[in-house]
Amino acid sequence: MHYKYERLAAEESQLATDRTPYFAAIGSVPVTGGVAAIANLSGRRPVLALVATFLATIGGPSLGTPAARGRGKRSGRGSWPEIATRSAPGKFISSRTGSPPLAGVPDRRARAVVALFQYRVEHVSFRRALLCTLGPSSLNGKVIAQLEAAGATTFRINMSHTDVHDLQRIIRLIQKYTRVPISIDTEGAQIRTGTMNGGVTVGVGTQVRLVSQPVNGDATTLPLTPGNVVEKLPPGARLSIDFDSVVLRVEGLIDGAAVATVLVGGEVGSRKAVTALPSPRLPTLSDKDLLAIQIGRRNRIRQFALSFCDDAEAVLTLRKLVGPRSTIIAKIESREGVRNLAEIAHAADGVLIDRGDLSREVRLEAIPLLQKAIIRKANALGTPVYVATNLLESMVIRRAPTRAEVNDVINTLLDGADGLVLAAETAIGKYPVEAARMISTLVREYEGSLEGYHIDDLLGDHPLSKPPSATDPRRAT
Repeated sequence: MHYKYERLAAEESQLATDRTPYFAAIGSVPVTGGVAAIANLSGRRPVLALVATFLATIGGPSLGTPAARGRGKRSGRGSWPEIATRSAPGKFISSRTGSPPLAGVPDRRARAVVALFQYRVEHVSFRRALLCTLGPSSLNGKVIAQLEAAGATTFRINMSHTDVHDLQRIIRLIQKYTRVPISIDTEGAQIRTGTMNGGVTVGVGTQVRLVSQPVNGDATTLPLTPGNVVEKLPPGARLSIDFDSVVLRVEGLIDGAAVATVLVGGEVGSRKAVTALPSPRLPTLSDKDLLAIQIGRRNRIRQFALSFCDDAEAVLTLRKLVGPRSTIIAKIESREGVRNLAEIAHAADGVLIDRGDLSREVRLEAIPLLQKAIIRKANALGTPVYVATNLLESMVIRRAPTRAEVNDVINTLLDGADGLVLAAETAIGKYPVEAARMISTLVREYEGSLEGYHIDDLLGDHPLSKPPSATDPRRAT
C-alpha cells in the first residue's frame, strides 16, 4: 500500500474528528488517518519506531508524552498518536495523493519527524496477508499450489477441527508442496461438543446427560470437551450450542454427569462450539493444544494463533512454549479480549478478530462497530490486525460471492485490516481456489483505489464484453 497525504480543509478535519466515538470506548486516542498510517509504518519497522520514539522523547512536552515513553521493547507503539494530537491535531488524513504538507505542521520537531519518514512512507508497499485454512477440500498438492499462486501468505491448521494424531502428517504434506508458512491455530479455552452419531436431534422439554467421557453422542447423551468442563457447570447455567441451534439449561450433577433440559430443540453436530453462561474458567491451552505445539515445533512451525485470548498473560503463557522467535496472533473473540485489547496487542505479534465466536458473546448488530473499534485501536498501536469469519461464506457452495460479501471485504480493508482469513471457504468449500482468487482481486481493487479513481474507471467494460479472466469466478473449471 502506498501512503501519501494532503492537507484537509477545516470541515474535513472536523469530519475526521467526528469519527472518534467508534473507537473511544476501548481507550484509543483520536488519530487522523494520515498519522495512523505512519503509526502502522513505525509498528512494522522497529528501527524506525525507535528513532521516532527517541525524537519524541528529546523533543519536550510537544512530542514526548508518558504514553510514548517507557514501553520497553515496544516503545515505538503508541507514540505517533500523541505526536499527531499534540503537534498538529486534525491536520492530516490519509488520502494517498500529494506529499506531506510539511509547511502546514507548526512544530519544527514534528516537521522533522514527518520529513524523516516521507521517502519510506511514499515508497514502501505492504502486502496484505491472506490466511487460508486447509481442510478436506484443500489438503492436496494441486489445490495447495493453486492457493499459493492465488496469493495465500499463510496456511492455517485449525486444531478445533483437526485430530492431533493427524497433525504431523498434515504438516509434512503441506511442506512437501509449498514453502508458504504454516500457522497452528489452537483450540484455546473453549467448550465444544464431542463426536456425535451423525446428525442427532434433541426435542424441546427432553433431558440429556452432559458427559466428559469421549463417547459417541446421541439424543440422550452429549459429550463435551475439554474433559473437566462438565463438573464446572453450575445448576441454572445455560448452554448455547452452535449459535443457538440448541439451548440447554443445567439442572444439576448426578454421578459425574450434568443433567440438562432442552429449552430450544434442534440438531447437534460433532465439534460444534458451545457457549456457557456463566462462563467457566478454562485453561489457556488444552492438552490437545500442548501436544500440537510440541509437534509443530519439531516440524519447524514458527507461527501460532491463540484462540480465546482474554489477556496478556495468556499470550505470555504461549510465548514460553513456542519461544521468542515464534509469531503469535492473539484471537479476539470474547468480551474480556475486547476489554483487554491494548495489553494483548502489546504482548502479541498481531491480533485477529474472529467475528463468529465474538458474536456468541456480543449481540450481532454490535459486531460491525466493534470490528472498526478494534482495527482502529490496533492501527494506533502499530499491531497488525486480521479479520476472519464469513468473508465469502456463500462461496462454500457457490462459485461467486454475494454483493454483500464483496462490500464487507472492501469495507474491512477500508477499516484498516492488515489481512483476511478464509476458513470454511477453503477448508470445506467447493471452490477454495476461486475464493482465494476473489480475495486477491478485491485487495487489488482496494489498493488501486488508494491512488484515486474516476467513476468511468469503475464502470469500465460490461462484464459480458470480454471472456472471464483467470481470477474471474465466472470462469469455467
